[in-house]
Amino acid sequence: MLKLFWNADSPYCRIVLWHIATSQQYTEVELEHLSWEDIRATATGGRLGRNATVPCLQLGDGTIITDSLRILAYFLNDGFDSWFLSEDGEFYRHIEGQLSRVMYGLYDRPTPEALKKVEARWNLVLKSADGHMSTKAASRPAVPELPALALQTLHIFVQFCLHFQPDWSCSLPASLERALHELEREKDFKWYKEQLSQQNTTVSFERDASPREAQGFSN
Repeated sequence: MLKLFWNADSPYCRIVLWHIATSQQYTEVELEHLSWEDIRATATGGRLGRNATVPCLQLGDGTIITDSLRILAYFLNDGFDSWFLSEDGEFYRHIEGQLSRVMYGLYDRPTPEALKKVEARWNLVLKSADGHMSTKAASRPAVPELPALALQTLHIFVQFCLHFQPDWSCSLPASLERALHELEREKDFKWYKEQLSQQNTTVSFERDASPREAQGFSN
């Protein structure tokens, strides 16, 4: 039996968790949620691997896999290389790379001047993502084949950024916001939402709860 150590406040844990739901591998994985205190108390080299970080996947033979991309590689099996080089993989790397910079910039409590730069990056990433999805939808209007992991990752990082700057929600392009809401109608979102709801944390893109300051992210 596989075992995933995770924390609800980590966007990287959420990426892995949602992919497990999408690929319907949740019956094969035992979940153990750890608080940040639990993670900090874990000795280096223990059950969370050399760096004592989450997400962390423990295989049946005791092998430990850390880093979200390595864990995704395990679940994607032989399809990881082709996915990583695909349009979805390219879009995923762009979203994760750029929005993580925004998220960490907000987490560092930037000065007003620095915040302007972070907001400018936020707007550029959203414009790029919206343009990508519009182009894809126009080229294949009959096939709803927007990136899976990439779009889920966009949902997760947008939500985290809005925890810090809820007023930025007005800058979301309408078509992009609709796409993020549509994700929540997918059946795999229900299981994903259930796991996060058990940790009393915001799941839906609807911002109907007070933002809770994340304590750390890991990768």
